[in-house]
Parts: sequence; structure tokens; C-alpha cells
Amino acid sequence: MREKRRSLRVNYLGTGKLHHDEFKHNCRLENISGNGALVRLIREPDSPLNPGDGCTFMLHQEGKKQLYHEFAARIVRFESEVAALEFTESAIESGDLLDTLIRQELHFTNGGKKLIDLGWKFAKRKGIGLKVMYFDNGELIPEREMHTLRLSAGEHSIKVHLHRGEIEAFYARKDSEQTREKIFHAIERLSNFE
Repeated sequence: MREKRRSLRVNYLGTGKLHHDEFKHNCRLENISGNGALVRLIREPDSPLNPGDGCTFMLHQEGKKQLYHEFAARIVRFESEVAALEFTESAIESGDLLDTLIRQELHFTNGGKKLIDLGWKFAKRKGIGLKVMYFDNGELIPEREMHTLRLSAGEHSIKVHLHRGEIEAFYARKDSEQTREKIFHAIERLSNFE
């Protein structure tokens, strides 16, 4: 059971540093699993990153200026500033942090999907034909604190601003009234345009 969860890859758009061959490269984490990660370097590296080379990936903890989580890894492939990393046994063995990161990201994404489902449900109950409903530019962006849920019907569009914590709380508790009310009021405003 534990291995299946670890092999699950989730999008996680965080920032970090890749240490390789005495150089530190600023990078963005694009996705992560219990076995490895995909990172995009901010600029071309000063030394070649070759498959099989050892490295250290340091993931920045959001909201903390200098706090990083460190993972020993090896480079599996590198092309066009994107490096695929495989975590070493030591990183995987101390995988509680990896498991927590993956669970949190899934929790957040699933919570966003539940909110979208709720919006469609409210609109249907009010008889409003929504033509589109999405977060931000069509996806949840994990590194953002505030997210915009956009609902459109006919020529009119309504935005609901939700904090990341509200999305997580809604997922954790189905009776998260404050978040439900925000969406319900947005639907009510759309009904005034009908």
C-alpha cells in the first residue's frame, strides 16, 4: 500500500535549488513522487548535467525565507533545462516528508475539484446554465495562496476569491459553510443577470 502511494506523481509548482558539481542552480519543481521529481532550471547550467550524476535537490518551504527540505538524488535525464531526478535510497527511506508533500498536494487539488462540482450543483439547483467554471487559468496553482474561481453564464462572469486554506478546509469538512456561502452568493449574483 505504501509503495503505491509513493509512486504516485503529483504536480507541485514549488521553487528550490539543485546542487550539482559544486554549482547551485535555482529551479522550479514541476512534479514530484515518492521516487523522484521533475525540475526546470531557471537558466542554462554552468556545468553539464549528465545521466547518472549525483546531486542534491533542495525544495523551498513556502512562507519560510531560508528553510529548505533536502533530497539526495541522481540525474536520470536532462534536456532543455529540464532535469528528471531519481531519489536515492536514503531519500526514499526517510520518505515521511515526501508522503506528506504528496498527500497535501492531492488534498488541495481534490478539494478544488470538489468546489467546482459544488458550483455546478448550486447552478443547476438555481436553473442557471453555466457555460464554464474553472480556477485561475484553468488549473489550481499550488504555490499561490489566493485562488480565483470563475463562473460564467451567458455574457456574464463572476469571480469567487478563495484562500488556499479555505479550499483545504472545504475538502476536510463537508460542512465548511463559509466557503459554500461564497460560492452560493456568486451563483445568486449570476441569477440576477438571467
